[in-house]
Amino acid sequence: MTHALLVSGHPDLDASYANATIVRSLADALPDATVHRLDLARGAGHRFDLAAERALLDAADVVVLGSPFYWYSWSGLMQEWVEQVWDHGWACNSLGGLALDGKPFILSLTAGGDEPSYSPGGYEPHPVADYLAPVTRTLEFVGAKLLGTVVAYDLPYRAPELNTDKRTSYDDALAAHVERLAALIEGTTIGAAA
Repeated sequence: MTHALLVSGHPDLDASYANATIVRSLADALPDATVHRLDLARGAGHRFDLAAERALLDAADVVVLGSPFYWYSWSGLMQEWVEQVWDHGWACNSLGGLALDGKPFILSLTAGGDEPSYSPGGYEPHPVADYLAPVTRTLEFVGAKLLGTVVAYDLPYRAPELNTDKRTSYDDALAAHVERLAALIEGTTIGAAA
């Protein structure tokens, strides 16, 4: 069985309906997974415990990095975690990957706009993948294997009111997002068994 590490980079997961639902639903679908909330993991001086963080990464067969799509990237909290934990000499050296070399990763993002908004005709003139070039390059540099990027679109900050068509659509989008993530993770299991 594949051990998945679900890293939540939402800066306040308790205040997020969409990201909290994804984390909770994915944890329910994968009972052997470890949920790691970065919003609760920092200690004094906003520092992460490097040994503890690295042990979580070492123990994982696949890592899901979950974040809202903020300012054309993952969250600042996720970036802070990467900068502290994936430092030179552990995650990489001047030649590239070390500790994360070959480790499968999945990006899980939530975006407020609908998918057509992130296109040449939309209000954001590029697809989300274009904005993520620094993120994907970071994963490449440390030798990680990016299995996929799953984006849940049209999820504004506040969930629509209950018992409305918009809320049903919102919840359906979250459920589909979790299904796509679980399929990628389960594909890792199948690949590991081969």
